[in-house]
Amino acid sequence: MLIFKGQRVSQALMGNAPANTLFACSKSSFIDSDLFNNWFQKLFIPNLPPQRPVLLILDGHSSHITVDLLETAVSNQIEMFCLPPHTTHWTQPLDRSVFGPLKRSYNLCCEAFLRQNPGRIVTRYDFCGLFKQAFNEKMNLVNILSGFRATGIYPFKPNAIPIEAYGPSKTSVFDVEKHHAVGSRKLGANTFFMINQSDRDRS
Repeated sequence: MLIFKGQRVSQALMGNAPANTLFACSKSSFIDSDLFNNWFQKLFIPNLPPQRPVLLILDGHSSHITVDLLETAVSNQIEMFCLPPHTTHWTQPLDRSVFGPLKRSYNLCCEAFLRQNPGRIVTRYDFCGLFKQAFNEKMNLVNILSGFRATGIYPFKPNAIPIEAYGPSKTSVFDVEKHHAVGSRKLGANTFFMINQSDRDRS
């Protein structure tokens, strides 16, 4: 599913998208419960194999959990497993082996587009065509299976995630004056920010 920001998705935005793409829009460009339900019923369920039950692994975002969706899942013998909060950088297969290569490939496609079209900028109307190139290159079985292996989901390996990943966040001291002012106002030399180490490591 590709989600555009706005009230509707014009036909001009859909050109050259990956095959069988489901298009949607929202005011924020983020998914909500209606869009997730749309994806679940129009894209996920129709592409399931006949064998049941099946397992859907997802993060615990509120848009994923509604009564109607859970009822639909039960009626289709779909087991839903929500990953623990703040762990998807370790536990979600797509985060481990797909999104990174996909993002890098898309950026390279954009750079190539700019070199080939001097004076142009990449607009939302160019997005689908450029994204398709990256998607076809990196959204492959090798990368997908690598994510399931890295998380220990399949083949099942309980110790695939290192023990330090389960530890509490570490706190570090960041000297604001030494590095950057915050906004347009400088803080005093003795002002410090407390930063969540695990969040900083993920950025």
